[in-house]
Order: sequence, then C-alpha cells, then structure tokens
Amino acid sequence: MVSARTFWVGMIVGLLSLSVGVNLYVLFTFAESPSLSLEENWEAKSKNWNQFQAQNTINRKLGWRLDVLEDAPAGSDPTTFEMVLQDADRLPIHGAAITLKASHNAHYGERQLLRAIEFDPGKYRFEIMIPYSGLWQFDAQVQVAGPEGSGENTFFTQAWTEKLVSPAAQ
Repeated sequence: MVSARTFWVGMIVGLLSLSVGVNLYVLFTFAESPSLSLEENWEAKSKNWNQFQAQNTINRKLGWRLDVLEDAPAGSDPTTFEMVLQDADRLPIHGAAITLKASHNAHYGERQLLRAIEFDPGKYRFEIMIPYSGLWQFDAQVQVAGPEGSGENTFFTQAWTEKLVSPAAQ
C-alpha cells in the first residue's frame, strides 16, 4: 500500500505534468495553423505597434463614422448591407474605397474579403454570404483620395460586431 505522503506528492506531480502537457499541446496547435489565430497577422501588428496606435489616433482626430443603416438586413444569401460614411460634422463622405474583412467569431479562419460600392453620395453597399448564424466581426478600412494632384490619401479604420442569422436557418 502507498503511504499518504507518496500519494499526495504523486498527485501534485501528476497534475503539474498534465497542466504542462495541455499547455504545450495548445501552444503547438495554434502556432502551426494561422487559421486558428484569433488576431489576423498579429506578429506584424505587434512589430508595428506604434503605426497601429498612430492609426487609432488619426481615427479619433478625424471623427468619422461608418454606420450600418439596418440592424438586421433582410434578404437571402448573399445578404446586402447598406452603410453611411460620415465626417465629424455628420456630413456624408463620398468617393471612398471601403474594404471589409468579415468573419464569424466561431469560424475565424474563414474570413471573407469584401468591397463596398457607393450607390448614393456617402452611402455604400456590400454583399456577404452568411453560412453561420451568430456574432460576426467586421473590420473596415476606408481610403479617401486627397485633393487632385496631391497624391495624399486619408485612411480610416473601424471594427464592429453584428449578430446575423443565416438565411438557411430562417
């Protein structure tokens, strides 16, 4: 029969070994597959952290907003979203190039790259396939050309989440 001391020492060593094993498994699993990463291109973002924060500062100074016009867009696959891009005075901004990355929060590796088109001054539309119901993450990058001949562009980024229902589930 095993003494109480040997039993408890073995129990502690066994639990610590189990913890190390689980952590190593998770580390190697997520390090091998970029599709399982929770933050796309996180290495580049961490290396260029000052540039990332500078863009956040520009976003706050611009005061621009990209608002979805409908909370729950109706329709079938693909679903159409309409948005309005406004400046700090809530005036529409037209002529912007808007690129979006969309992903379901449980299927982050299946990102969709989308482009919004302008259908009215300051109003934009994009279509998205919604294979899964639930919470979706949208990351938008807006580029507005500067005065003609200046070669300067203004960049604005915004992220938001939206609860969507797959048309197949309706």
